[in-house]
Amino acid sequence: TTRSNRERGQDLATHPGGNNPSSADTGKSAIGQAQDFNTTRSNRERGQDLATHPGGNDGSVRPVDYKVHLSAAGSNLNGMLSDLSSLEKRLNSDRKSKASAIGDMRNQVASLKLKIAGVQQAVSQASQKNNVATIKDLNAAMELLNVQTAVLQKKLSAMGADYADISTAIKTKHDTVKNSISNVR
Repeated sequence: TTRSNRERGQDLATHPGGNNPSSADTGKSAIGQAQDFNTTRSNRERGQDLATHPGGNDGSVRPVDYKVHLSAAGSNLNGMLSDLSSLEKRLNSDRKSKASAIGDMRNQVASLKLKIAGVQQAVSQASQKNNVATIKDLNAAMELLNVQTAVLQKKLSAMGADYADISTAIKTKHDTVKNSISNVR
């Protein structure tokens, strides 16, 4: 706050109304002015235009650029599907691991693909509709994906170092999807 006020050329401690030492404003109103300025600046830096999207009157719950985050989530969900296809190919060529472990991993991959499809559907709905219900659906689908991804990560680490690179790639894309969706909230 002090730095922001200095940048604007105001010393609120000695000149509560700004640069004008003869101002009749009180220190309390000067603090209020600084807080209002900082709130407005913070909202502007986050890309939120509260005058046109107040997050209440029209049911809107997202900043102006929410579609950018949804698009990033969709792109990374497609990347996860691509990585899962690579994992399936690797499982098909794996001759060292136990057949039961490979079968279990295939089941986990199939289950994760279903969860990804659920999140993709929720992302599509959220990009078309601008309301609280679609965000709740998106968050619920994302929670299911989080759980399934954690299970897959655990199974991949049990499979050994041969699967570490694909595990890292899937985790990275999952984390990016998770962050993109959390930015929509």
